Amino acid sequence: MQELKNHDFHFSILPNPNKGIFKIIYLLRQNKSGLLDIIDMQGKIIYSQNLPAWSSLQNIKLPNVTQGAYVVRISSGGNEISKKMTISKGE
Repeated sequence: MQELKNHDFHFSILPNPNKGIFKIIYLLRQNKSGLLDIIDMQGKIIYSQNLPAWSSLQNIKLPNVTQGAYVVRISSGGNEISKKMTISKGE
């Protein structure tokens, strides 16, 4: 993976923690599509979605996922960034 320069490649998970329903707000490199992966703590990709070049928001609904910690990874143009997300099913 290359280091990104002169571009603010980032994303937010709202809310975090959540109950399996959340938003991903992201900024990809101009005119580049991306890929969103959600990975469990065993390294298994439990959800994957293509991110169009023109988009900056995705609403995600994972009703059957168990509570716990996950990694959310966005990759685009040979670069990637990841953040930890917590799913909590309690009240």
